[in-house]
Amino acid sequence: MYKKKLFVVALVLVLSLVALAASGENELENLRIRSQSDDPTVLMKVVASVDLYDTILLDELETKYENAIQTLQLRFSGDIAAYNAMEPNIWETDRLFEERKDKEYSRLDETILVETKKLSSDLVAAYDQQKDELDGYVDKALGNLGRSRTLPSGKMLLQNNSYARNARLWSLSASCNDAWVSYDNLSLAIDFTSIGDEMKVREEIIQFEEAIKTKVLQASLEWHIIRDFALDRFLLVADQVSITNPLSGSSYALTLENPILLKSYVVSVKTDKPMVVEDVSIFKNRGIEILSYQDSFSNSHTLNSPKKALILSWVTPDQAPKPVASPASRKGFVTDSRKGATTVQLASLYNPTPEMVFPVKISSSPVLSLVFFKQVKNGSIPLTYVEGGSFKMGSNDYSNETPVHTVVVGSFHLGTYEVTQDIYQQVMDSNPSNTKGTSLPVDGVSWFDAVAFCNALSRQDSFEEVYTIEGESVSCDWTKSGYRLPTEAEWEYAARGGSKSGGYTYAGSNTAHDVAWFGDEEDTSHEVGEKRANELGLFDMSGNVYEYCWDWYGEDYSGVSLRTNPKGPSSGSTRVLRSGSWYNDMTSVTLTRRNNSTASSRYNNVGFRVLIPAI
Repeated sequence: MYKKKLFVVALVLVLSLVALAASGENELENLRIRSQSDDPTVLMKVVASVDLYDTILLDELETKYENAIQTLQLRFSGDIAAYNAMEPNIWETDRLFEERKDKEYSRLDETILVETKKLSSDLVAAYDQQKDELDGYVDKALGNLGRSRTLPSGKMLLQNNSYARNARLWSLSASCNDAWVSYDNLSLAIDFTSIGDEMKVREEIIQFEEAIKTKVLQASLEWHIIRDFALDRFLLVADQVSITNPLSGSSYALTLENPILLKSYVVSVKTDKPMVVEDVSIFKNRGIEILSYQDSFSNSHTLNSPKKALILSWVTPDQAPKPVASPASRKGFVTDSRKGATTVQLASLYNPTPEMVFPVKISSSPVLSLVFFKQVKNGSIPLTYVEGGSFKMGSNDYSNETPVHTVVVGSFHLGTYEVTQDIYQQVMDSNPSNTKGTSLPVDGVSWFDAVAFCNALSRQDSFEEVYTIEGESVSCDWTKSGYRLPTEAEWEYAARGGSKSGGYTYAGSNTAHDVAWFGDEEDTSHEVGEKRANELGLFDMSGNVYEYCWDWYGEDYSGVSLRTNPKGPSSGSTRVLRSGSWYNDMTSVTLTRRNNSTASSRYNNVGFRVLIPAI
């Protein structure tokens, strides 16, 4: 009987102590040596193998723990056998004998428990030490990968493009060919006005022209590799070229007009070489806060009021400049989501289109300006970018959908899914839903609950609160950067597929069953994302649960005067509901069907999704 008790104690400790200790000395020593390598392939494999090495440590832990428990059993086997063989003394009543057995049981139980805890504690300490060593070697490898490497001048060819005499701007192009770095037609620009002194400017320009004619200019390129733990990729980034004029002895450090990600890699620890991946579009919809920026001549500028923005995508060679990653050598920061560390990365402010990616005034120089930013809390809620445009809103199917009218909406980011119960619980510390499930859309919420959630999520993710809430009076500051409910126009535009619209009846299809949960087949809500998404990648825009919009409900659109970013009537008694739900029939889940509810009502088929402005 007591032997069984010992196994129970051991099992409970195994389940409750997630990480204990293991040996793994040989594996860690191998990792330590490889983390000091200068070969990027070796270093990438070191970082990529962290999970494998952790598994090895845990596997050895399990074996060592089982062996230790067996040793513990043998150690106490005599005591356990003596306990099981206990007999009452001639003078003992049954009650006294049971009391003596209970005392002996408690003594043995406490002794074994103390020894087991000590064993576990020792193993925990050993494992923690080796896990720290493992993390240290990975950090060492990351630092070596992020170290700025220089492609020597012999690997780069410069070509003269043009000289803008009035602007004193000399344009060049460069090509590089190396085992790691290979790129053609790299655009460069040297702005001689930065020199300042007029006589020195003249001399530099004359010497530069002579160097071009005699083809003695030398150039080198700096590159580095960073790790994206979120998507298990490595990114080879080039962002600076140095040009040296041996005739004058001058050197120019230039950021690239088009900062580039040359390659991305997925590394398998089972192969000798990393696999090159062409798709480098990652880190979409990450919240960021701009702290300071650096202009093309390395002058640093600190912002008095940090600017909020969103990372849209990484830059690729054939796209306009957008945010790119910072080399770890710039103050030693690396992207490391394993530790939940605040990361510092490098982003481009340069964009030739009128719609700036970041709302920060940059220098007038055509040479690229740069910005440092820190990552704000990431991953609170998945968002999908919706590029603005115009569309025909409404239909002639029902009177409250008329008249059909042209509407223009700006760009925004909309929740990829309806707000789920796990996210609502995390933010609001409650779950009012009738049918519980972490991936089910939250329901049983009022319109007031939804706007309160938006403000709470904005606070959590370090954005400005959009709503001012005073009792049942709610106002919206459309200039704020935080989360809010979509307007009815924004909702319908996104549901139709935005600029990618296929003209469907439902959100992504002419067949309701492909994209919607509705009343002829369901009696409850479903987990988000189970049906097919629409053209933009938005799920459940038809059916599942009704979704609140910002707008007061109007009986039709006849009173709409604002056709650009309309926000609905100025007053009303109910708020707009869109999308239909699991409770309603097929006609209620079309793209244009409208419904409404009082702001304080709560129903088991009504939820919402959030929007955040595009900057």
